[in-house]
Formats: sequence, C-alpha cells, structure tokens
Amino acid sequence: MDTGDVFEVELGAIAHGGACVGRHEGRVVFVRHGVPGERVRVEVEGFGPRGRFATARLLEVLEPSPSRRPHPWPLADALRRELPVGGVDYGHLLPEAQRELKAEVLREQLTRLGGIPGHDPAVRDLRVPPAEPEEDGSGAAAHRTVGDGAGEGGSGWRTRVHFAVDDAGRPGMHPHHSSDVVPIEEFPLAVPAINALGLWRGRWPGVERIDVAAPADGGRPLIQLTVRADADFAATVPLLDEALAACLPEGADVSAVARPAAVPGRARGTRPDPVTLRGDDAVTETVADPAGGPDAPRLAFRVGAGASGRSTARRRGCWRARSRRPPPCAPARRPGTCTAGRGCSPPSWPVRSGVGGRLDGRGLAGHLRRRGGEPAAGRTARGAGPRGRGSW
Repeated sequence: MDTGDVFEVELGAIAHGGACVGRHEGRVVFVRHGVPGERVRVEVEGFGPRGRFATARLLEVLEPSPSRRPHPWPLADALRRELPVGGVDYGHLLPEAQRELKAEVLREQLTRLGGIPGHDPAVRDLRVPPAEPEEDGSGAAAHRTVGDGAGEGGSGWRTRVHFAVDDAGRPGMHPHHSSDVVPIEEFPLAVPAINALGLWRGRWPGVERIDVAAPADGGRPLIQLTVRADADFAATVPLLDEALAACLPEGADVSAVARPAAVPGRARGTRPDPVTLRGDDAVTETVADPAGGPDAPRLAFRVGAGASGRSTARRRGCWRARSRRPPPCAPARRPGTCTAGRGCSPPSWPVRSGVGGRLDGRGLAGHLRRRGGEPAAGRTARGAGPRGRGSW
C-alpha cells in the first residue's frame, strides 16, 4: 500500500475523531466522512508512525448506509470537494445517527481510557439526547441552552466558533490538516447570534484568527481578534475598530477584544496588553443547578472567546480545586463547612467543555453528589466531541 493508492473497503466502527475504521491488506485504514457498514472507494493520503495504519479520503460511496444524508454544507462535503473544510465532520449523517455515534465514541473512551466497566450504568445507559431548552421550574423555558433554537438537521447550535483569516483579511476555515484558508459565508452550526454578526463581510488586516462566543442564554456576543506576531499591534488596533464599525449590523450589541498572537520560545519578548475595543472582555455563561432545587441560583462562569483557556464555574459548598490534584480538605455534605473543621472559600473547579460545548450543570452536580462532594481522582473523560474534554 502506497500514498495515492485507490481501493474499495468496508467501514467498521467509528473512532475518536470521527473517522471510520476499515482494513485493507492487513492494515488499519482510517476514513473520514464515512458511516459504519458502508462500502466505499478511497484514496490513501498518508500513514501513521512506522506505517502501522493508513489515512484515506473518501472518493465514492458504493453501498450507502441508511444513516447517510446529503451534506447540508457544500464546502464541507467530501463527495463534492477534494479538500472539504472542517467543523461539520458529521454533516453527512442524520442527526439521530450523529448522536448515537458520539455516544458510542464516549462509551469506548470511558471503558478503554477511564477503566469503567461496560456494564456500569454510567457507560451502559449513556445517551446523547437532542438539546432542549432548560426550564425555570414553572415549566417555562426561561434560559436558552446551546441547542435551543437549533435548526433543521442539527444546525445552529454552536455558541463558540473560530475562523482563520487569509492573506486578504477574509474569515474562513481550514481543510483537514491543511494550512490553506477557504473563505466562508456563514457557518451552519453556529447559533444565529454569531451568523448575524456578518463577520465575513469585513476585511481584517493583520489578523490571523477570529474567535466568537455567544452566551447560551442570549447575552452579548464577544469577538476576539488575534493579531499576527509580525504585525504592528498598536497600528492595527484602530484599523480593526474601523472594520468592526463597517461590518457589524447597525445597533449591534457586541463586545470585541484585540490581542497579540503568542510567540513561542526566546523570541517572544514582551507582548502588548489586549485592548477592549467595545463592551467587555469576556462573556458570562449560566447553567441550571438542579441539585439546589428550582429556586437555586444558576451556576455562572466567565469565559473568553478563545478555545484554549480554562473557565471556572462556581456553586455553593466548600469544595475547591484549581487543578486535577485532590483538594486539601474533603468537603462535607453541608454547604459552608468542611471535614477539616474550617471555613473554605467559594468552591470552584475547572471545566473544559470543548469548542462549542455545553457545561452541563446536571451532570456536574450529580457526579459531585454521587461522590459525596469529592472529585474522582484522575477520572477524566476525553472524546466527547471534536477536541472535546470534560474534567471531573
């Protein structure tokens, strides 16, 4: 088997990352944009370390799965483009099939990496339900969750997205494992609040990346503009302020921050401070706390628009941890006390929910309650979605 070889293969289970696993000439082949059970024609793109596995791109579907549908976004369709953009890797699947395959990946990760037996209810009963609006206790959907208002076919649910910027200053996205930038107009998975900003109408001089976060409860969106390391940051900031004024809809209530790109190694020197162009430099997200009852305050946390930062959520009680190390004192079941007999500061714990991910207060509170308030040492779930992580 060599790069460029074309052959037919039957696809098996889906792997972490979204590729299906096939086998050809005794070697594992990972195929993106396939569906388990399909027979497809593929072309070899490359090989893993020491040639232990191959990666291949989809050329043709010979025996389609009942779970396949026409891709809703042509720019991401592997059957229409040689280099489809990323971000909608499951677009060729029916929404219910997407949820089941994501649950399958997570179950496999919990069993293989987390060491949780497959018969454990946490694994056996794991499901990915459709996103629904949360209720305020009276039956009314008072707060919009990530999936509220999602469009037909599973679109319109991501509250956090990022775009690359090409040499002409146009926002776009990268094809898989490529440095090319394909200009886009709208992003079907983004919530309407992000698409309504119309950032692709603007030109962003000196910018290498645009991150956007729209709070799930409908609050003010935040735009983060990362300026290239080789650009004059002080001279670029006024240009970006002008670009925002020309691009955003009239009367748009939005926050925007410009920050210099990180420079690795000894050459990084002193970086200028970020500049808030308008509004705030973060958004506030809230989620329900069912453990406290219908009248309990919602959990709130502030988070920037970038995808690499760590957010901090707070709730009542005395458990506190800012890393995965065990806390210095084990918490009691009563809020405001601890087993060491001393007061503790308000509890906080780091949360990584993935790009566009949802911080689920129900799962977090339930896990802490099952553990008597203590974190499960070293228990980490990975693979909840593209680049998704959830730390308990």
